[in-house]
This record gives sequence, C-alpha cells and structure tokens, in this order.
Amino acid sequence: MNYFISFIFIYLFINSQFCCAQSNTSEMPAVHIYSDSLLFDNSKKEKFFIGNVICFYESISLYADKMNIYEHINGNQLATAEAKNKNKSVIFYINNLKKSELIKGNSSKLELDFQTGKLSLIGNAIITRYFQDRIIEYIEGNIIIYFQSIDKYHTQHDFRKMVQEP
Repeated sequence: MNYFISFIFIYLFINSQFCCAQSNTSEMPAVHIYSDSLLFDNSKKEKFFIGNVICFYESISLYADKMNIYEHINGNQLATAEAKNKNKSVIFYINNLKKSELIKGNSSKLELDFQTGKLSLIGNAIITRYFQDRIIEYIEGNIIIYFQSIDKYHTQHDFRKMVQEP
C-alpha cells in the first residue's frame, strides 16, 4: 500500500512541478518512481527516494538503494542514484526492441539528465550491450558517460572495451 501511495504522490508531484519548468513546445515524458520512502524539499525542488528505488523513464529502467532528483539552475531535471555500500551497485537497463538490443549498465553511482538522456556511471562502471542474447560490446572503466540520444559512450580512466560483431 505504501508503494502505491508513494507512486501516486510522486507521479503527480513530478509531473506538476517539473513540467512547469519545461517550455510549452516540448513536454517531458512521465517519470515513474517507486521506493520505500520519500522526502522532499519544496524550497530547493529536491526529492529523496530511499530504499528499493525503481525508476522508469522512457526506455530506461533504473534500480538503486537511494536516488535524489533536483532541478539544475538551467531548468534541467537531474537524478543521482547510489548504492548503499561497495558490495552493491546501481543497475540500469535500456531496451531497444526495434534493434533487438539490450544495454545493461552498473556502477557505484549513476547520474541521469532527464532532458538529454545522458547517463554518467561513476565508480566501477560497466556497460554491456546485448544483441539477441549475445554480448556484442563490453565497456569497463572508472567513469563511463553514455549519450542515449546519439548512442555513444565516452570513458574516463582505466578503460577496457571488448567488441564483437552481431
């Protein structure tokens, strides 16, 4: 029951608060977030989701221990998701049904820009791309930035990459 109430509140709150920051020409897709608890600060336009966080945004599914969403000075909505300890990680999936592709990523911390779809994986970052259940790309590094709109990666520090043709 708590999940359902949190979901309704979060859905209404995010859509009413953050969509107001958008220009009238483009409407932000819905963000659906489930968590054990929610704290918010209206003065800072910041929301804290704590415990078993599940976030759905467009084709992204994100799983974390905690996540906060805030509004940047430029109006963009940003999210930071983290794992509780070093033994756990933040996990995301991007499912592209048109290409029969699945992208899976995990790291200690993940930052997501809702407007641009830019995902920054920080700390023990790994991205694996699957094509019809086969690994076709494996990227590992300390920091990996994935630009979803152009389907490109940028890595920083200790980089390893393995690519296979589909």
